[in-house]
Amino acid sequence: MTIEQPQTNIDIHELENIKNIIDKMDKNQHIEILKIINKDPAVKINENKSGIYINLSFLPENTMKEIKTYISYIQDQEKVLTQMENIKAEYTNTFFMESELQSQLKRESGSGSVLEEENDIIMNVITTTNDFPVFTK
Repeated sequence: MTIEQPQTNIDIHELENIKNIIDKMDKNQHIEILKIINKDPAVKINENKSGIYINLSFLPENTMKEIKTYISYIQDQEKVLTQMENIKAEYTNTFFMESELQSQLKRESGSGSVLEEENDIIMNVITTTNDFPVFTK
């Protein structure tokens, strides 16, 4: 009887970190990881009714490298998506706050009031000449 030795030179803490990251991934990402692992016919995959189990310490170096590259890709994508969502939220808040403020001004001012005239003047300050604002009425 021979005992297989782990094929990776990765430290146990790094393997645990990779395992924890994979555990937190969604189903589609798990499938992609399994596709990476399944490329190597020498890798043994244990499957039962609870799921698929793979001993990461027995994966070849190139497979582990590909898994780490995929994990890095997923993390980068999540960062980009988070940044985009934050930008979207800022634009949404800005637009709705300005829109709400204008609606509130119209409700409070009524027709012919001083607030409405001030709002008209402010809205017409957009035109500029020689870097000086031109007030129009």
